[in-house]
Amino acid sequence: MTNIENKSYIEEIKEWRQSLDDALRRKNSWLALAGLFWLKEGKNSIGSDPDCDILLPTDAAPQLTGFVTLEKDCVSLWVGSEIGFKVNGQLIEETVLHPDTSDAPTTLTLDQLTIVAIQRGHQFGIRLWDNTRSKRTNFPGRLWYPINPNFRIWADYVTYDPPKTMSIETMSGDDQSEPVVGSLAFDIDGNSCKLEAFEGPEGGLFVIFTDPTNKDETYPAGRYLTTMKPAQGKTCLDFNRAYNPPCAFTTHTTCPLAPPQNLLPVRIPAGERYHSSD
Repeated sequence: MTNIENKSYIEEIKEWRQSLDDALRRKNSWLALAGLFWLKEGKNSIGSDPDCDILLPTDAAPQLTGFVTLEKDCVSLWVGSEIGFKVNGQLIEETVLHPDTSDAPTTLTLDQLTIVAIQRGHQFGIRLWDNTRSKRTNFPGRLWYPINPNFRIWADYVTYDPPKTMSIETMSGDDQSEPVVGSLAFDIDGNSCKLEAFEGPEGGLFVIFTDPTNKDETYPAGRYLTTMKPAQGKTCLDFNRAYNPPCAFTTHTTCPLAPPQNLLPVRIPAGERYHSSD
């Protein structure tokens, strides 16, 4: 482990952690998610009636608002003209719902509700946000371990050329194939560790890992971590930046879970904590 005591580093981590809290309190955040409804082929009813396939809040929409139709990988919406659904600020009665995997996903709004079609493999669904949820506005903040610069660790990076393909389990119960771009090798207190890495933002890496703290201190399904772009075969794993996946805050997610290969043999008491009762 490195031994770094740097006030600017501590402040940087605090600011980053605050930015994660701020993001959870914004509109259309993970805490505003109110539903995820997988579509069947053909018509799917949408409205506030409990029998609807896509259930909207009782005080936000009529019992039967309209229909979402799935036909040959195409999702479309029809609603009554008086309902008030908008796309890009324009009232609509019918529209094609381009999913989140497309270049230009369609975003529907109805007052404080937001609706987006999602695609996961061959499955299509409707994701619903309700920005009036008190869980979003009253969020007290994430729980963190104290910042410990000793958990800022340099790792050796080996690129896979070509990338490997790994089957990753998700919170929705499906498996998805993801390219693994390389591996990270490092030591913690004399213990040799290795993580399989996926492509991350801005040329960096993204890892999903588990460790013995998952039993009672951190999120059971594991935590996420991104790194800077590797240079000369090395990059930094800053476990003070390890954070919980969206599924720690809502059940309406399709989060990828940590692969078995990324179980670390040592405790990582750094980064974000978790208590199921909070």
